[in-house]
Amino acid sequence: MIEGLCLCSYGGQNAREREEVMKVECQHCGKEFKVVPSEIKKGGGKYCSKQCSGARRQTRVATNCQYCGKEFRVKPSVLNRGFGKYCSRVCRGKATRCLTGNIEATYDGHTYYISTLGYPYFYSRLLGELSVHRYVARRILRKPLPKGAVVHHIDEDRLNFSNDNLVVLQDNSEHTGLHARLRVQKAGGNWRTQKICSRCKQLLDRSSFNKNKTSYDGLQYECKECSAKKDRRYRTKRKQSKPMKQLTF
Repeated sequence: MIEGLCLCSYGGQNAREREEVMKVECQHCGKEFKVVPSEIKKGGGKYCSKQCSGARRQTRVATNCQYCGKEFRVKPSVLNRGFGKYCSRVCRGKATRCLTGNIEATYDGHTYYISTLGYPYFYSRLLGELSVHRYVARRILRKPLPKGAVVHHIDEDRLNFSNDNLVVLQDNSEHTGLHARLRVQKAGGNWRTQKICSRCKQLLDRSSFNKNKTSYDGLQYECKECSAKKDRRYRTKRKQSKPMKQLTF
């Protein structure tokens, strides 16, 4: 026999793996079965058969809606991921947007509530969940709003959805630029030559900002000084978290 060569090494390794099995209980029927440890590390080894695995997926538990209190059934895996709190999309929308859950007023036969952002919302069987100002703009145009269109309030009062206070803009970029120009005017500046930094909140000349083709005005939202400070903090934090490796020769 040649030294260092073992013809039975591969078979012996498989035999040792077959011996290293664990006894676990099925999470559905409670039956004890054997499974390899590597299967448990992969996240398997929970059920004794495909029938138990399929039955477990179809099993639903009863829970109560956190908004209306109605009882409904949901899969246990959904609850484990932190979901399954509401019985329907309507309840989820009202719970996530509404401050108190109480109906505030009515408009055109629809009862609406105030969202956490201050916008009035209502639910319609035909249109689904819709904001009141977008519904008013839809009625004025007598057709659905274009894709990506944004409705702007002239007096910036989100509860004032009268006809003469709404303007339909092309997209969100145009809406963002409009509000940026209004902020410059309120600060006493000229929006054609000046801009407010989003970080330091100072009114500066447009030459104090770097270029950015993706923004509404072709400039960065932060001034050059604030952008340089942010880059220095990032580089310092990166050096501290990942020190340089020493080369050994």
